[in-house]
Amino acid sequence: MSTTTQQVIEDYVRRVRESVRYLREHFQTDDLLRGVRERTIPRRGTVNEHELAFNFHGIGCLIQQPDATVDFDFGPDGRVGGFDSWRLLQFLESCNDYDTEELPQEQLESEIRILVQSGAILAPRLEPSPHLLYLATGDD
Repeated sequence: MSTTTQQVIEDYVRRVRESVRYLREHFQTDDLLRGVRERTIPRRGTVNEHELAFNFHGIGCLIQQPDATVDFDFGPDGRVGGFDSWRLLQFLESCNDYDTEELPQEQLESEIRILVQSGAILAPRLEPSPHLLYLATGDD
């Protein structure tokens, strides 16, 4: 079975949400960026019980796990399900579950445009990260 852009997006969003849940539980806060700004949460570290390394940057975070890496930006009101083609490509290249030759960059970007046109993906252009796209069925 070939990899679809929709599958990659759903997997990326699932992994981001799961990682953020782990961090929120570990640091006992919903507002991770505030914790980083107030220095109650370290900028870099690990959550060993989930084999997760994190590195907060700007309005986002790089999460590394043994089988994949996700880099994401927080959206409005702490929203975490946002993505763009660059983040998806980085995820694809790091993920043991995918063969990057199955979904080249041009195809990924083309399929994202089609999904936006169909309404399956929303491009709300909201601050603080107007570049992020979201699944229309997202509940984050």
